[in-house]
Amino acid sequence: MQKDTNKNYPASFDDLIRELESGDYKHLQIFLFREKPNLGFVEDERYLVVNSNGFGLYKLHDLDYKDGKIQLEFIDPETNKLATVTLDIHDTQPDLFIVNWKDVLDLAKDYQPDTDNELLELDREQEME
Repeated sequence: MQKDTNKNYPASFDDLIRELESGDYKHLQIFLFREKPNLGFVEDERYLVVNSNGFGLYKLHDLDYKDGKIQLEFIDPETNKLATVTLDIHDTQPDLFIVNWKDVLDLAKDYQPDTDNELLELDREQEME
């Protein structure tokens, strides 16, 4: 792994990914996945972006790394406006989490009650009274 000669950060995005995979920079694991961790992202896929100011649904347009900073570009799907977030890799408490929207939908679906079964149970309870 190559580090910039004057700085204490990985020289390239590939070097940063290797360090993340080896366990360094765990605080940068801002992409949250329901089933298994994944360091990659799918361009133009929708993500729930959460920070201390709130949350919203965005498309991840671009992800870049330079000089110890990760730059994420999001597009608001309703307005098509671009929003950029920059993360310093040495900030051990990033104010950002990104959750794949498909995972959110799957989670909601898994916890959605089966209304047909609930109605049948209610009917049976009423019949017993």
